[in-house]
Amino acid sequence: MNEIALYLIDVSICNGIFYVVYLFLFRNRSAFTLNRAYLIAGFILSFIIPSLELSIAPVDYHLSATRLIAPTSLEEYEKYYRPTNLVTEPAKASFISIAYWMGFGLSILRVLIDVVKVNKIKNRSVVTKKGHIRVVYADIEQPFSYFNMVFLPKDGISHLIFEHELAHVRRYHWLDLLILEIGSAVLWFNPMTFLYRKSIRMQHEYDADAQILTPS
Repeated sequence: MNEIALYLIDVSICNGIFYVVYLFLFRNRSAFTLNRAYLIAGFILSFIIPSLELSIAPVDYHLSATRLIAPTSLEEYEKYYRPTNLVTEPAKASFISIAYWMGFGLSILRVLIDVVKVNKIKNRSVVTKKGHIRVVYADIEQPFSYFNMVFLPKDGISHLIFEHELAHVRRYHWLDLLILEIGSAVLWFNPMTFLYRKSIRMQHEYDADAQILTPS
């Protein structure tokens, strides 16, 4: 197994550990900003920690005595040094590599398709500005936010829902989702990333509600 595969496995393990800690210590707390910060920090650290050399054990570069014994015959040489699985191992590694990059490509393609869909909606809608935030009145049923844009139904919505969507943009929730989208594409094979995305979205909703319900 090559180093990249081992690294991705380590990242997935770290990701799982951070998420389990979240479930036990943070999920039921009402400190939504802290919960959000923990989830994002844990997700990013999952990619950093496996690349660090954390071992404190000294490395022994000496060969064992048995490795220093020279073979006395051709038969013994072949016994100790004959390569095995020259065909099957590379073929297996190649298949795994192709499967991984196909999954990664499909994940990126899904993100690009979503970007194209949102841009199509924006291009055929009425766009206004509220400060640095663009408000898009589109032919949609449910409001949503996207980067620094808030998409609203043409028929209008309540003021509280509008403020809720503005809070998503003002609190830079889109940045969290961007990080998660990129990381989820890299770890597309790990189901834990979907739970991570679900949890961070839930914290975003709680955070946005708290912003509009807290007196300024």
